[in-house]
Amino acid sequence: MTFSYLLDFGHFAACAAEPDVHVGILDADLFGEIGHFHSGISSRLECGKDLLLDGSAGSALGGADAGLPGSFCRLFNKFNFMTSINLEIIPPSFSLNSDLAYIPEVGEVVVLAADVRPATSPDLNGLSFDEQRRARSMGAPEVRDRFVAGRHLLRQTLAPWLGIDPSAIELVVGEGGKPYVKQDPSLHFSISHSGEMLLAAFSRTHIGVDLERERDIETESLARRFFSAEEAQHLAGSSIKGKEMEYFFRFWTCREAAIKADGRGMGELLGSTRMILPSEPGVSESASSESLGVEIGNDLWKVIPWRLRGGYHAALALKQQATLIHWRDLR
Repeated sequence: MTFSYLLDFGHFAACAAEPDVHVGILDADLFGEIGHFHSGISSRLECGKDLLLDGSAGSALGGADAGLPGSFCRLFNKFNFMTSINLEIIPPSFSLNSDLAYIPEVGEVVVLAADVRPATSPDLNGLSFDEQRRARSMGAPEVRDRFVAGRHLLRQTLAPWLGIDPSAIELVVGEGGKPYVKQDPSLHFSISHSGEMLLAAFSRTHIGVDLERERDIETESLARRFFSAEEAQHLAGSSIKGKEMEYFFRFWTCREAAIKADGRGMGELLGSTRMILPSEPGVSESASSESLGVEIGNDLWKVIPWRLRGGYHAALALKQQATLIHWRDLR
């Protein structure tokens, strides 16, 4: 089953219009906000959409004794379990926006999630001549498919904003290897891919995004190699026992998103990058904290980590808090 977690009443209304969205409510107080709309819940179930609570919210509401529709209670009992592969927690600061033509204003961010679909013969129409050449030279099909899908996502998103054909967009590589749009250098973007998924972010200021699919790795040795001594020690500490994998990928994506936002490249910045650890004064210990801090030299980046279904970890890095973050899931 696929889950998209309910953020607020507006999110509930938006999801109600999407026939394939399965919605879960994480917060009992939030359910209290919309709980009297039993007819809406029943309508969603009749349309084949599944609405469910997580365990804590369900307990707080009293389960079947809370006066919920019987069909809802049966769904709650059947699906009252969460596995990491299905877990999706979208940050509360993200606002659902299905308008693909919307151009981010100053202070705003647009974040897109998309699938990478395997292709025997990839569609290279709309890509530049150089991108087509690069795609044809790639020996590994999965690498080629991710590259082509990423370029299509960028060009098809930027084209209507710039008012030109997708193939006419000039993506120029700047110092440190960070690309930018030649026709509008004020429009910043960042893209990341992992497994069968793409993530892209667009803004009017420096921005970085990273995506990693969780997998079995030696977190301790990798942390010692790539993280600061304090970060590696934190991952090995008893306070996160049993959550080492989750915290490792959270730290990794946050660090990488900040490095991408900086733009000077991992080779130059890896040694001068450090997380503001949850154990430091004034920082929440919760793994679901909305925003974390990453220092690169004297610069502090605000990084928002989140989880996406399929076992993915994601992070978005900005210098200043965004006034609005538009979230579009194209999967």
